[in-house]
Amino acid sequence: MMNKRRKSALIKRVTYAGMAVIVSAVMLLSGSGGSFTYADDQDASYEFDHAKTAAAVDKSDPYAVYDAAYDLARAYDKTVAVLKASGINLSKAKLTLSKTKYAYTGKKRTPAVKVKVGGVTLVRNRDYKVAYSKNLNVGTASARITPASASFAGSKTAHFTIVKGKTSFKVKVSKKRIKVTNLSKGSSKVRFSIKKVTNGQKSKVKINSKTGKLTLKKKIKKCTIYVKVTSKANKNRRARTKTIKIVVK
Repeated sequence: MMNKRRKSALIKRVTYAGMAVIVSAVMLLSGSGGSFTYADDQDASYEFDHAKTAAAVDKSDPYAVYDAAYDLARAYDKTVAVLKASGINLSKAKLTLSKTKYAYTGKKRTPAVKVKVGGVTLVRNRDYKVAYSKNLNVGTASARITPASASFAGSKTAHFTIVKGKTSFKVKVSKKRIKVTNLSKGSSKVRFSIKKVTNGQKSKVKINSKTGKLTLKKKIKKCTIYVKVTSKANKNRRARTKTIKIVVK
């Protein structure tokens, strides 16, 4: 049950948050949830969402409802006061990225951006928008926040890094050809070369460096052929080499 001090404070609240208290209580009682908007003297507005609080309140207890409404109003007071004190300017925001280093994958990287102004956490697409740039290839990428409503001004940018990704591929082998599948996106094309042939038979083995097609002379003796399959490093991927063994019986 709400104590007298809180009840008195609730009734006497006649500032901008006083109306918020009434609206909150009514919405909580009705179970409609939602949000309300405050407009200050400079026509800036700030929407305060309290659907989560409404869902947690025992609506069968009027005192619990108004108690919750009071808490909402205090939280609302603090939010608006902090934002007003900071000038509601995003250039003063503290940005925290969910991750600051990524490996290249061939897909754009978009870390989540947490934004705080004066200790208050803002909400994406309500208070601010995020735009990413240079977030596909290796290098330094950016996440820039800009206002999503008239309540805010300014902008700020945070940076993150994309480094070279690993190269991967699968190899299928036959006596006539070495075939590569599942080459990772952005990797260099594979090339084939003879690394070693046992039993002195290297002169009787040839391979097409681009297609992996093997050519064995008719009089080749029993031997083991070692073929090197290589994808060279490029601006986005690291080099990868696999050595394949083929046994000639």
